[in-house]
Amino acid sequence: MTLKHLFREGEKSLLEVFEPEEAKSSAWFLLAGCFAIDSKDYLLLADQEADPEKAAAYQAMIRRRIEHEPTAYILGEWEFMGLPFYVGPSVLIPRPDTETLVEEVLRYVKNHFQKKSKIRILDICTGSGCIIISLGHYLSEDYELDLYAGDLSPEALETAGRNADRNHVDVRFVLSDLLQEFESDRFDIIVCNPPYVASKTVEGLEPDVKDYEPHLALDGGRAGLDIYQRLIPELKEYLTDEGRVFFEIGDEQAKDVRKLMAESSVFDSIKVVKDLSGHNRVISGKRKQQNV
Repeated sequence: MTLKHLFREGEKSLLEVFEPEEAKSSAWFLLAGCFAIDSKDYLLLADQEADPEKAAAYQAMIRRRIEHEPTAYILGEWEFMGLPFYVGPSVLIPRPDTETLVEEVLRYVKNHFQKKSKIRILDICTGSGCIIISLGHYLSEDYELDLYAGDLSPEALETAGRNADRNHVDVRFVLSDLLQEFESDRFDIIVCNPPYVASKTVEGLEPDVKDYEPHLALDGGRAGLDIYQRLIPELKEYLTDEGRVFFEIGDEQAKDVRKLMAESSVFDSIKVVKDLSGHNRVISGKRKQQNV
């Protein structure tokens, strides 16, 4: 069987379960991962006979995808901000929406810190580590970074540690329930992509998400605001005088999270940023100055 035939058969099988765009995308990513090829390689090799063992492995991947197992988990890795990350059932799959959060922090650093400045950054609910590692990768050449990340899941931290090693970024990972283990630390920037899906909504998510991705990293409580409500009042003690926090949010949560930040008397200069689809995706705020 040629590589082209194998690809077409994979896509055809997936069309029985998924919409055409998803079927083609999944079939391609699994083929590329299984055969370690890119689109240019495919053009050269499409009409050649596929290695039988790899062909069998690809067909097994297609069967797993038909059961709604996410493509990223089947491959064991996924790309985020142009970097490779190991992923598995203990961590959420990095999503393009979250790149908006990283890009906003990068923009802020470049506009507010002189080159070679020392910057301490904390990533809460780090999961795969994709946020803090991406920040480290893209900022380390111009700034002196002190990077920390925390998560409640030991398995997530193990994956994050592997990802830091893979991308050659130095991060101190801490097993912590939010800020609990960072009592004496202050940071210039705190980032957080918390679980923010309302509990009742989780069960209605697509099987790819609901049945495979960790609910600990998805379920944000009754209104999806539990972590924001816990964190926001505490952040004052963990930010430097000019420190700023950046949260990822769901599109409909901007008003509620802005209200929580404003009413906490901890933040001003509160800003909401939309993602490339025009949805509210990031909210940030600067620590209020102390009255002397």
